[in-house]
Amino acid sequence: MKKIVPVIIVLAAVAAGAFVFLKRSEPHRSRAAELAPAETIFFAQLPDLSRSVQRFERTSLHALWLEPEVQAFLEQPLRTMPMLVQMGEKREQLLRIAPREVFVAMTSLDGTTPKFVAGMAFSGSRTEVEKLMAEPRARLKKTWPAGKADLVNYGASEIEVFTWQGGAMADGFSGMWYLVANDIDLLKATLDRVDGKGGPALSGSEAFRRVTAPLPTDADMLVVAQPGALTERLGSLMAAAGAKVDAKAVASAAKSEGMAYAAKIDGAQMRDVIFIPGSGAKETPLPRSTLALSTADTFLYYAMAVPAQIQLPEGAAMVVDLLGPSLDPMDKALAEKGLKWADFGVVFGPEFGSLVDWGVEEDAPLFLLALDVREVAKAKTFLDVLTGSSLGGVAWGRREENGVTLYQMPGEGLAVTTPSLALTEKFLVLGLSREAVQLGLARLASGEATIGQSAGYQTVARQVGEPTSGYGYLDLRTLFERSYGMLRPFIGMSLAFAGESGQFIDAGKLPSTDAIGKHLSPIVFTQSANEQGRLMESVGPMTISQAFATALAGLGASVFPSMDSVMALDPSQLLQQLSPGTSLPGLGPKQPRPEALSEPKPPGEK
Repeated sequence: MKKIVPVIIVLAAVAAGAFVFLKRSEPHRSRAAELAPAETIFFAQLPDLSRSVQRFERTSLHALWLEPEVQAFLEQPLRTMPMLVQMGEKREQLLRIAPREVFVAMTSLDGTTPKFVAGMAFSGSRTEVEKLMAEPRARLKKTWPAGKADLVNYGASEIEVFTWQGGAMADGFSGMWYLVANDIDLLKATLDRVDGKGGPALSGSEAFRRVTAPLPTDADMLVVAQPGALTERLGSLMAAAGAKVDAKAVASAAKSEGMAYAAKIDGAQMRDVIFIPGSGAKETPLPRSTLALSTADTFLYYAMAVPAQIQLPEGAAMVVDLLGPSLDPMDKALAEKGLKWADFGVVFGPEFGSLVDWGVEEDAPLFLLALDVREVAKAKTFLDVLTGSSLGGVAWGRREENGVTLYQMPGEGLAVTTPSLALTEKFLVLGLSREAVQLGLARLASGEATIGQSAGYQTVARQVGEPTSGYGYLDLRTLFERSYGMLRPFIGMSLAFAGESGQFIDAGKLPSTDAIGKHLSPIVFTQSANEQGRLMESVGPMTISQAFATALAGLGASVFPSMDSVMALDPSQLLQQLSPGTSLPGLGPKQPRPEALSEPKPPGEK
């Protein structure tokens, strides 16, 4: 795997750089799905980079980039930080290449090395493409000094091939397409498809058409995974390594038609869609009744459907027992009351909601959880069991107040939180303190305005389909203003006293809260299901998945110095760790097993 990383990184850099800096040009007809073979198990594509750039210039994120305070803050790092300076140099090179479309397709997994082909359509300089790929070629030759380089003529194309013990890399041009693969036959077949020849293509696959049908036809990014063959291969490798494999789970995953993801720049907003095909039935709309506990200060809301039948999958009880207390005492205590764990979905539901508020004058956010209640009497019995002493813990306090049953966990020592529950005729409310729960009850009683009545909520909610399984709302501006406004002085102080960072970043130019916040707006997420499968949509200045990716990128940047060691990991060694006593052919030497951590002893046992 690590042997193909340099090439993939360069192609990703081409895509990312082109996305931001590519000049305007005529619309491009995407051909990537026509070039990837029909047996492709993973496919990722940026179909029209010039169109994406033009769309991006109308987004809120682009307006944020152009904000004078943001530009002033970035001026010094863009001019002095080595990595950003290098990116600026690549920008000029990309402008000369003018990439139009980029794709990568993984076709199989032989051993521990995936077989892949990647390509880039361009309208600029072929010489600059050669210069761009010179660095990964040089790194390959440096890594494998005993490797052999050859030139192979194939039709009108000249293929440069580099082989080493156990691996190969081949690349070449066909017209205004640059292609690279780690299998020469795969590269030749792809070159044939560029010329209108070759075997069946991914675009002709019925499974590919079915999984992409619900997605936007003019998306700016497309990812399709058809993991059937890959699942079987990974299952075989794990079994060979001695790891326990659930044959039923592997067989079920192998039959899956996969999933598809599409991202589109839609006016000032970003939009993405995930579709997972499967047989099923259309679900009823999610009522979002737990919005009744929200206020104008609620910046995060998520609701999900509670199934009427809740059954732990086969083997799940064992996992629960390993991670926490056994389920047996709970089942026994419920049985004595004429209930069982599977009745949870009959007693509670159809919805579970979570809310987070953060008022302007509040120092920290307030968390609330809520469950719809179907049968109040049985719900009280459930709670009496779960909060009682029959499970081996300390019983919670309980009292009746104004028709509401209140439960509170006993406080111990200097505990910061004391979780509390309140059971009403309609809801079970959970908070991290008694005050939080009482505040939630006061909201229900007052019927005050909720976020569902705000213009921002209603506007973004209309941009997605009706949810049936899940619904999320995040007011990105409120979250940013509360957190950045509070942390900005500490960030500035940290930068001022960080000697190395001070070379590149002027802490005194940190943008103001309003300069950034005014470009942010709510994000919405929905999940629904029908006869064709499950659909997840998200819309906002960035989508939920993009927000997670941004957070992970920030985390990655903070641990960047350790990335070299991560990139050096060999998948074969990881597989060896699954069963150190088993040696797999071709997967390298057997690795010693690290000492197991001592298991904690049961309470009272010495």
